[in-house]
Amino acid sequence: MVATLLYNTLLLLAYAIFRLVALFSGRARSFLKSRQQGLASLQQWLASYAADAPRPLWLHAASVGELDQALAVAREFSRKAPEHPVIISVFSLSARTASQPGIALVFYMPLDLPWRWSALVRRMRPLAFVTMTWDLFPNLLRAMKAQRRPAFLASAALNADNWRLRPTMRPLFRPFYAGFQKIHAVNEQHAAHFRLLTDAARVQVSGDARYDQVLFKIENASLKRDLEQTLRWLARGTPPWILASTYAPCEERILPGLPDLLERHRRFQVWIFPHKVDEPRLAEISLRLEQLHIPYQSLSALLQGRRPPRKPRVVLMDRLGLLAAAYRFACFCYVGGGFHQRVHNTAEPAACAIPVLSGPRIDYSPIAQDLARAGALLACDDGHQLLQAAERWMKQPREAKLAGARGKAFLEAERGSAARFVTAELQPLLPGRPSATAGKRRL
Repeated sequence: MVATLLYNTLLLLAYAIFRLVALFSGRARSFLKSRQQGLASLQQWLASYAADAPRPLWLHAASVGELDQALAVAREFSRKAPEHPVIISVFSLSARTASQPGIALVFYMPLDLPWRWSALVRRMRPLAFVTMTWDLFPNLLRAMKAQRRPAFLASAALNADNWRLRPTMRPLFRPFYAGFQKIHAVNEQHAAHFRLLTDAARVQVSGDARYDQVLFKIENASLKRDLEQTLRWLARGTPPWILASTYAPCEERILPGLPDLLERHRRFQVWIFPHKVDEPRLAEISLRLEQLHIPYQSLSALLQGRRPPRKPRVVLMDRLGLLAAAYRFACFCYVGGGFHQRVHNTAEPAACAIPVLSGPRIDYSPIAQDLARAGALLACDDGHQLLQAAERWMKQPREAKLAGARGKAFLEAERGSAARFVTAELQPLLPGRPSATAGKRRL
């Protein structure tokens, strides 16, 4: 009760301040508008949803990575219960609410205000609410528990330095985590962290569903014919080193050393995939390449038929949606973000048996840490060390191939988390299935 009162007091104070900030900040206005749109989308969907229809499964994802986890759970659940619709809420604006195959609704999560959820939960009657990784909505969990609807935390991860684990904070968070019927952690290390916040019997290990989604995407990735032909032409005889999801700090460290590296290893080329593909970023990279006297060609120009007499050594990939399929042409890759924020998606190249180079900031990416332990990822402290590692793999392609194989083997060994979670927690909730909570509560 004390924890809930404190949470709502701070939440309402922050909400009032944020509304004032939104008068002057476009970003704050966009966030508030997205919450309003999310609430309206959910209410509109519920208005068209028959009260006697099969109950929906509600999944929640904080951002893009968690959305992958949610989609893996959704796909596995729909195989077992296709009559039950699946809806997915997302929190971050970086996770777009575009429609997803097999998903009835994707919407921005409304704010967790204390008066928000009772009527919505009563109208929806969800089969369950499942949030991924670490997101916590105390007022929603309280409404779910009051109406005897189960809630779960899946693919759960919480780093050792998370402030929730501080001895002074644990008593405040334990009542909130009690709102979860079960917590399924990605591994034993993270399970131990959650056991500090809730009863040990509520926590078990079932793996990370993100691996399932990454393997699914890679195995089903395809390109349009013109793109496929162009990438095959580029890669034939000159395997690419892919620079994936790059930012300016990545390019500042890597591009100055490229001319000498490519001169020493003329068999190789470089494909640059910026994290953002918009005019300012493309202009920024183009200017940097020109200042360093690095000849390059954009993919768009190549697709328009302007192929030079000799294949370019550096290609600027100015199209979205190609990276997952492009990895299968690469010999190794660099994944950006690790020099200034946190490393981005390292699982996709690993799923293609491609070894990974990154910056040092991998602490908040369990997948990157796992790949590093498996010997499939090298976290480099600076650009010089990174270029040295790249050259070593250019000189010793067999070593790179073995590192990539270790990453692929690790992902394959982790496959099945979504199925384990669905079988353990969601399948027993289906009508006519025995439930672990039978006799204790009526769902």
